[in-house]
Amino acid sequence: MNHENQSPSNKRRGERVAHHFIIRVQQIFPGTSSDYWDLSTIRNISDAGVLFYSADHYKAGTEVIIRMKNPLDTEVKEVSCHGVVVRCTSSQDIKRIFEVAVDFTKIPEESKKTIYQIVHYFLKKEKKHNQ
Repeated sequence: MNHENQSPSNKRRGERVAHHFIIRVQQIFPGTSSDYWDLSTIRNISDAGVLFYSADHYKAGTEVIIRMKNPLDTEVKEVSCHGVVVRCTSSQDIKRIFEVAVDFTKIPEESKKTIYQIVHYFLKKEKKHNQ
């Protein structure tokens, strides 16, 4: 697990942790409904957004629903939030895979607490490991 520092090209607010776990993502297209969920792996996550890998290309500005299980507590229900795609680029590391950056826009209070708990648990764990 690596903490990814913010650089000028790295615009998401908040400290990030690179802890890989599975999420489900559904694109929201106005006027249509879909049962399709993209099963993806998180590259990094912060209180403000997430970067995940996908075989699907996401257009910047697309609204999405993100659902994930809390890797710290298997008893907790899924975390669910809405976000907007800020960029989608070809992965430098994996062929035919995109890296999709999403800013969280609507997060229910309970999900917000869980995301905060996940991020700060792994930040604290990483700081202990680096000492």
